Amino acid sequence: MTCSDASIPPSAVSAQPLGGVDFLWQVVGAEGNISTPVDQAVVEVDAAGTYRVIVTDRQSTCTATETAVVEADAGLPDIVIPNPAAYSCRDTLIEIDASASSQGPSYVLEWSGGNINGAATARVVVDAPGTYTLRIQNTDNGCIAEQTIVVPVDTLGPAIDAGPTGVLDCIRGEASLNASIDPACTACTFEWMTADGNVRAPANSLTPLVDRPGTYRLLVSNADNGCRSSDSVVVVEDPAVPRAASLVANDPQCWGDRDGQIAVTAVSGGASPYAYALNGQDFSSEGTFTGLAPGTYQLVIRDGRSCEWDTSLVLLEPPSFGVDLGPDRLVDWGEEVELDAGLRRPVEQWVWPHPDWVACGDCERIRVTAVEELTVGVQVVDERGCNAEDELLIRVRKEREVFFPNAFSADFNGVNDYFTIYGGPSVQQVKSLRVFSRWGELVFAKENFPANREVLGWAGRFRGRDLDAGIYVYAAEVEFIDGSVVLYQGDVLLTK
Repeated sequence: MTCSDASIPPSAVSAQPLGGVDFLWQVVGAEGNISTPVDQAVVEVDAAGTYRVIVTDRQSTCTATETAVVEADAGLPDIVIPNPAAYSCRDTLIEIDASASSQGPSYVLEWSGGNINGAATARVVVDAPGTYTLRIQNTDNGCIAEQTIVVPVDTLGPAIDAGPTGVLDCIRGEASLNASIDPACTACTFEWMTADGNVRAPANSLTPLVDRPGTYRLLVSNADNGCRSSDSVVVVEDPAVPRAASLVANDPQCWGDRDGQIAVTAVSGGASPYAYALNGQDFSSEGTFTGLAPGTYQLVIRDGRSCEWDTSLVLLEPPSFGVDLGPDRLVDWGEEVELDAGLRRPVEQWVWPHPDWVACGDCERIRVTAVEELTVGVQVVDERGCNAEDELLIRVRKEREVFFPNAFSADFNGVNDYFTIYGGPSVQQVKSLRVFSRWGELVFAKENFPANREVLGWAGRFRGRDLDAGIYVYAAEVEFIDGSVVLYQGDVLLTK
C-alpha cells in the first residue's frame, strides 16, 4: 500500500458474477482501517494491516473467504520539532528548529503562519508568538505529514507597587519607602531613580531610605524575560512641622554698637509650645534676642514635637561714623588755626567747646587764634543719633616776633618810604611809637595803631618839613595778644 494507492481489489469472486454475491470486508487484528463502505467489491484502506473479505452467494448462501495483507510503505515523512523558546521582552526573534525531520530531494517542506508563510527550510525564525505549521510531502509516494507548533509568549512585566506616599520624619529627616512586587520575583533587580530627591541606601531594594522630598521612580527588571515595570511614589515633608516664621531684625543703631535685635513674632505650622535658639545656644521660650552685634545669625525654632525649622538672618553694620580733626598742631603764638571735622555726610549737631573763643559752635569748620597751648575737641551727632568725637592739642611757639627797620629813605619812591613796626601774629598793636632827634627833641609820636601798616609810621618829617638825613632814636611800646606790653628802644638811619 502506498499513500497514492490504498485500495484492495477483490480476488476471491472471479468465478461468480458480481451481481449475485455480497461482500463484507473486515479488519483482522488490531491494526488497519477501512475508509470506504465495507460492502463493496473494492474498498480503500488508510492503514497497514490484515484485511479479510467474505463473499456470500445470494442463491445458495454459500460463502468464500480470502485474506489480504497491506504493508505500510516506509516513505511517510517524519516531523520532529522541539518546543521553541518563549517570545519575551528580551527574545523577540524565536527559532523553530525542524532539522531532525525528514529532509532530502524527495521531501518538500512548507511552513505556514506569521511571517514565515511559504518558507521551505527546516529552520525558521519568527518575530511573534503564535501557532506555526510545518507540512512535509514525500514526492516518491505522495505521503504528507503535518505538525503544528506553538511559540508561547512571556512579555508580562513584574507587577509592582511603589508604595504609599512617604513622609519625611522631622527628627531624622528621612523616610522609608515601602514598595512591593506580586508575585515574588527572585530574578528581578530593583533601581530607584529621582530628579529632585535623594536616595540614601540601599538604592537596589524595595525599601530604601530617602532624605529629601520629591518624586521617586522604581524600575524593576526581570532577568528571566527581560521585561521591565516601573511605578512612582511621592515623598513629602511632614506637613505638621514648623514651616515659616514672621521675624523682625533690627541692625545695630551705630557703627561699633552691639544693640541689634532679632524677634520672632509668629510661627507657621508645628505644634506649640515653641522654643528658640540663636547660633547654637540653649533653647528658650523667649523669642526675642537683644544686644546683638553685626553678623550672620542662625535661628532654630523647635515645636512641641521636637520638629525644627531654621533660617539665617544678617544684621548689617551701619556705616562708620567718625570725626577726625587731624594730628596735633605746633603753631606760632597768635597764629589763626582752621579746624575741619572732615565729615561729608548729613550731621544733625556740631558741638565745639569754649564758646567764648569759637565764633560758630555748630559749624563744620572753625578758626581759633593760638594764644596759649590748648586742647580743642568736637562732638558730632548724625541723623541716626550716633555720636562721634575727636580732639587735638594745639601747642604754641611763644615768640615775640617784632621787627624794626634800621634805615629808610623817605623819598616816596614807593620803596621803604616810612619807618614803622612790623610784627608776627602775636602782636596785638603798637601801643606807642616815639622818635627823637640826636639832641633829644621829639619829632614823631603815635599811639594805638596796628603793626605792619607802613603808611601809619614816621615819614621823616617834623612840623611839615623834611628833616635832614641822620641817626634818630626811637622808643616803642608793643602790646601782645596776651595783654603784655614790652618797651623796645633803638635807632634808625634816615637817608636822602
